[in-house]
Amino acid sequence: MHHSRPDIVFYTKSKIVVAELCISSYKNLETAATIKTQRYTLFGKKELKDIIPKEKEHEYIGRNNFVKSLRLRENKDVEFIPLIIGNMGELNEKRYQD
Repeated sequence: MHHSRPDIVFYTKSKIVVAELCISSYKNLETAATIKTQRYTLFGKKELKDIIPKEKEHEYIGRNNFVKSLRLRENKDVEFIPLIIGNMGELNEKRYQD
C-alpha cells in the first residue's frame, strides 16, 4: 500500500483517529484536504497525485486503503481528519465548523 504512513494516529478505547497534516496555499486548502482524504480513505494502493472526481469516487469505495485496513485489523471505528493549514496560518472554515 502506497499511502500507509499518516502523520498522526490516536488510539482510544472506542476508536482510532488518523490525521494527515498539510501546509498549503490558501487557494488550495480544499484541494489538499480532498486529496489527503482520498489517499487514506478511498484508494491507497498506488500513489494518488490528482483528485478523483466526485462522480467517480463510488468506483473506489471498498478498495484497499489505510483506514479500511486499520479498521479491519483493530476491529474499531476509524476516523480520518485532514489537518490542512494555509501557509499564513489560514484554516478552511467549511472543514472546522463542527
